Amino acid sequence: MWVALVADYFVYMDETGTLDFGPPRSPTESPYFGFGSVIFPGEHSEAIRDGHAPRASLESRGVRIPSQFHAKNDSWSTRGDVYAVIAGQKPRFDSTLP
Repeated sequence: MWVALVADYFVYMDETGTLDFGPPRSPTESPYFGFGSVIFPGEHSEAIRDGHAPRASLESRGVRIPSQFHAKNDSWSTRGDVYAVIAGQKPRFDSTLP
């Protein structure tokens, strides 16, 4: 008898650059195309909650975050806070830059 155990994995993906490998259309656009993923095995609601902590802290100090964190837009201080949270979570990161 075979028993299969199916685990839950949550995968988040993002891309950078231009898919047509054309030149950047703006100063903030990357000349390279790539994509990456972050994988969390199993239930990770605590990780999601922890990810909101830097945003809540900034908002409570009057710093508006209109939509989301993004390293190209965030200060070095904010990046450090966010990266510290991610480092403590230890998800699996994969990236491809053709």
